[in-house]
This record gives sequence, C-alpha cells and structure tokens, in this order.
Amino acid sequence: MELIQQLKDNLPPIIPIKLRNEADYYGISHIIADELKLDRVPRSFAHWTHGWIYAEPITSSREINCWAKPKDVVLVATQKEVDLLNREGYSKAHAVGMPFLYTKNQTVQRYPRSLLVMPAHSGSQSSIEADEKAYIQKLLEIRSDFSELVACIHSSCVVNNYWIPSLEKAGIPWILGASVFDRNSLQKMRTIFQSFDYMTTNTIGSHIPYASYCGCKVSIYSYSRFTPASWERDPWYQKNPDLLWKQYEMCHEDVLAQRFPQFFKSPIDATTNQEWAKQVLGEENRRSPETIAKRLGWQRSDQIVGYLQHYFKTLWDGDRRQTLIKNLYSKIRSNPNYEGFELDLISGKSNEKSV
Repeated sequence: MELIQQLKDNLPPIIPIKLRNEADYYGISHIIADELKLDRVPRSFAHWTHGWIYAEPITSSREINCWAKPKDVVLVATQKEVDLLNREGYSKAHAVGMPFLYTKNQTVQRYPRSLLVMPAHSGSQSSIEADEKAYIQKLLEIRSDFSELVACIHSSCVVNNYWIPSLEKAGIPWILGASVFDRNSLQKMRTIFQSFDYMTTNTIGSHIPYASYCGCKVSIYSYSRFTPASWERDPWYQKNPDLLWKQYEMCHEDVLAQRFPQFFKSPIDATTNQEWAKQVLGEENRRSPETIAKRLGWQRSDQIVGYLQHYFKTLWDGDRRQTLIKNLYSKIRSNPNYEGFELDLISGKSNEKSV
C-alpha cells in the first residue's frame, strides 16, 4: 500500500521522554525548544491545557485544568477560558491556543478517498467498552467507498491489547497513534492527518478538531458512549465525580448530534470543517515561540525561582516558603544587572554578565 509506505517514510521516530509536568505532554515543550534552537528543554513552571473541552457550558476551572492552583501560570486555548479562570481567582491565565497549533505543516501527499479510523481509546486509568466486533463490521460495510482504510490505535490500547486482534482478523491495517511519553507525538499526528482525505471515529474527543484543522473530512460514525464505570479508577474523577457525571450526560449521542450535526453522518458524506477547528483550537491566540517560552517560565530568573519553589516546598510551611521566595525574587528584580539573568532564547545559553 503506497499510503502505508508514505507514512513509514515520513513519520518521525518514537523518542521516549520523561514527563516533568503538563508542558512536556506529547512533546510540546520539545517543539518549542526546537523552534528556539535550544540545547536543552528547560523545566516548565506553568500548566498548558491539552485537549478539546467539549462538555459545554464550562462552569468550573476544574474542567479546564486538573491540577493548577490559582497562583499558577495557566496556558489555555481561548479567551473565554481565561475569563472563567480569572473569575475564579486565576490571575495568571493566558490564551495561547492549544499545543497542537505549534506543530509544523507537512508537505506530504494527501491520498484521495483514503479513510483514517480512530476508535475510542483507553488510558492509563481507564478502559473502553465499545463493541469492537460490531464497530469493525460497520467499517467493513463502508470499506468499498474508500481507496484505502487504515486504523490509528492509541498507545494505551496497544499496551492493553484493545482493537489490534479484531482489526488484524478483519484484515484492516493499523498504525500506532499518540503517546504522552513520545516527544514527536503531536508532530506525528499532524503528519498522519495531512496524509488522509477522511477521518472517522466512534467517539468524541480532541482528534476531531485536530483532524479537521489538518483538512480531513471528519465524521462520527457508529457512535459508542462511554460509561462512568470505565473511568472509575481515574484519580481525577474519583476526586471530582460530579465532573464525570457531567461528561457522561453531555456525551449522550442525541446531545452531541444536536451540537455537532456536521459530524454525525456516513464517512463518505463528511465535509471539511477547518474554520470551526481554528476557533476550537484558538488559532487567533497563537503566540511566538519566544512568548510561549516566557509563559512557561524559561527565563533564567523564573527558572531560579521555580526550582527553589520546587525543592523547598517540602522543607518549610507555606507562609515561610512564600516569604523566602518573594524576598529572593525581589532581590533578583532589583539587581541592576537583572537582564544578565535572562535566558538567551535564541542560543539557549545563559547570557549572565560578569559582575
């Protein structure tokens, strides 16, 4: 298959990374560092929300970022999300678009009438309850509408052995999708999306605006609704069961079909929805790599303060620690050679002055 060979030739290699925080997920911090030609990827001291928040209306900051505290820097997709965070005391929220926007456009051939299938996937603390055989049978019924049909399987499903045996039994080729631990995940997914004419799925998720943004004709076909039981081991939902039940109610097929009628159709009838995807991903808020680096706390002064906070948080009580950090940061700011503590965002090396 020419398409499979093109993917093999053009997809970036899998490079495992150590996750220090959310800004490292799927390799986004590496993308920014590469754009700035840095020798290394600094530790980030900010949160950057991944994924499409489709369970609207959003009524709580907990729906936007799971782990951020009001004093933290939080990067989100849209100004609407910033406004909600501000109302709940998050004064350091910034709209910069979703991380996927910072991938590079690829010059790959898009194969006419090719169909990418992205079935519901599991997670490290979640399972899937979709009827694999029934879904694959539905795919086989429409296979003749397309020149090629290839499934993209999330790394967690590969680990848990979901989908693969059923796909191989049906003679449907598959490729490995995203992994939060792969530095090239986001760029890989953009290359995949730009190689296919159509993308279909049986679930709701971020892959819908991602694929739409890349020009795929996206459909939701043979929809499969998750159940709360499939997420009962997830630590976040154990702590916030109200959000789990909100997600469940908002993921009813009738509710989604009313909100997103453009996607609920047979795959061959799908259309492009790039303008919609640009709004969802927050393209108007996309910033320069230099600005993102500053928001992530990559300046030398912020690195000093960030590391001190990181290492001291278990040594002192909160009030004493905050006073110490505040005093140190004031001294750095008041130093006449303060600019000497900045990180040179072009070379990635310290430009600290000799005093």
